[in-house]
Amino acid sequence: MTAVREHAIHLLNTLPEEKVHFLIGIMERMQRPEETPDSLSSSQVAYQRLQQFRRPNSFDVDDYKSALHEAWEQKYANLD
Repeated sequence: MTAVREHAIHLLNTLPEEKVHFLIGIMERMQRPEETPDSLSSSQVAYQRLQQFRRPNSFDVDDYKSALHEAWEQKYANLD
C-alpha cells in the first residue's frame, strides 16, 4: 500500500460516522464513468436545449467595462 493510501485510510479512521457517509457518496460519484450526452438527466438535457436559444454576447467585455466606468464617473463626478 502506498503512503498516500495509508494516509487516506488514517484520515478516514479519524472521521466521525456521519462524515464517512458523506465521503462515501463523493467517492461513489468519482467512480462513475464520465457523463455522455446519453447519460444526462432530463433537467441537464433541458438546460442544454435552452442554451441553444441564447443570443451570443453582442458586446465586447472591455467595451462594456469602459462604458460602465464612464457612466459611473459621470454620475459620481459631483461628489468631490
